[in-house]
Amino acid sequence: MTSQVQPSIFENTSHTTGRLSRAEELRKHEEEHKGIVLYINDFCPKGCSFCFIPGQIKLMDREMPLENIRRLIDDLGFKHFQVQGGEPTLHSQFTEILALFKDRGVTCNVLSNTLYNGKIKRAIHQAILDEVITGWAPNASELDFPEKRFKRFQGNYLDVYDTLEEKWGTGAGAHMISLMWTIPKGFREGIDPFTKEKYTYNCLEYIDWLHRELDGKFHNLRIGLDLCGTYIINNRKIGKILDDLNEMGKEKDFGFYMDCQCPPCINEPDEPRPWHSNQIGEVGCPADQGEGKYIEIKPDMSVVHCFQSQGDIGMPYVIKNIFEFKFGRGPKLAQLQKEHRWRYIETNRKIDVPEACQVCPHYSYNCNGICMGCTVQEHERTKNEKGETNNVAGDFDDKKDLTKIHDHNAMEVDWKTDDGKLKTKKILPMGR
Repeated sequence: MTSQVQPSIFENTSHTTGRLSRAEELRKHEEEHKGIVLYINDFCPKGCSFCFIPGQIKLMDREMPLENIRRLIDDLGFKHFQVQGGEPTLHSQFTEILALFKDRGVTCNVLSNTLYNGKIKRAIHQAILDEVITGWAPNASELDFPEKRFKRFQGNYLDVYDTLEEKWGTGAGAHMISLMWTIPKGFREGIDPFTKEKYTYNCLEYIDWLHRELDGKFHNLRIGLDLCGTYIINNRKIGKILDDLNEMGKEKDFGFYMDCQCPPCINEPDEPRPWHSNQIGEVGCPADQGEGKYIEIKPDMSVVHCFQSQGDIGMPYVIKNIFEFKFGRGPKLAQLQKEHRWRYIETNRKIDVPEACQVCPHYSYNCNGICMGCTVQEHERTKNEKGETNNVAGDFDDKKDLTKIHDHNAMEVDWKTDDGKLKTKKILPMGR
């Protein structure tokens, strides 16, 4: 996510003096340097039911060393980050990281559960005033229990909102905060796995409750789907929830956008919605199209695609250690994105499109199937039931120069699968 600083809501001096306002300078800085996600730690105690980070990863409780963050800035030249975890505010040197950013003129957006203590609250307040934190993405899911947890979230969230308005003026909170919410696989129906009681609110009632409890300081909702398998294929219930949320947003004056893929099959064929993702293209993952996938760096300094794509049949990493990557001339981010895109393509070619996609009326004239991550997670979910696994990524080679064997043109490609059978797949131009 990038913070959405809109200079139009602040005093605009460029038309009268020919100089950029500070808000415009900040926006320009972020546009030039966005594209790097730092997972600065693994641990998060919130325990969301849909969390995509494996439990064994959280228990590792790794932290990205402060020195490595400094190297990303000083040696590689990165000047803007999306900071997340785990829960990033639980990093033992979180305040030192903010101080480093201030010293180096680095800005960041923070994705947080927003349940931190008073010390961190004060540090975040100051970092906003110091123009270090320029965007906030609070995890707003599953906050209706217990009550004391929501009260802490509410206090911290409203402080961030009000501090942004104090720093940048009225309207800043609406443009620099996106509340994160995931539609869980169970749609908040039946029994809550945490309270062991019936859910108090369904999905729509929950958003209505959250909007009310945040005193209307609720303007942008960044919605994710529970990307844990193939259940999203042709799932019209998801489509109905999003349609109803769209109507609620018109009534209550908030908007939403999708965090990751939102395939067109959640609605009837030929009934497109503005929030449907572009599922056409060899890349498959909507985040990899257009400006390119954000580069996600884990605490061990490896570059990954996403947690969902790292199962037996997926892609363990894109680059094992970012400091060992051999950069050429030119912008480093673009080189990382190019490497990343072709690593994904090479792995995705080895994984069959789910049968449910192949028989879908949307396939393949306006959708090439769900992303590799969902397919990998479906395999992870069912492999124990079947008692088997198929490690098609076992020959993963991170030293191969993929750019020499691929191009960006539409073409028919033949290649052999692991069983030696010839396979043909139409490769569409990527969305660039």
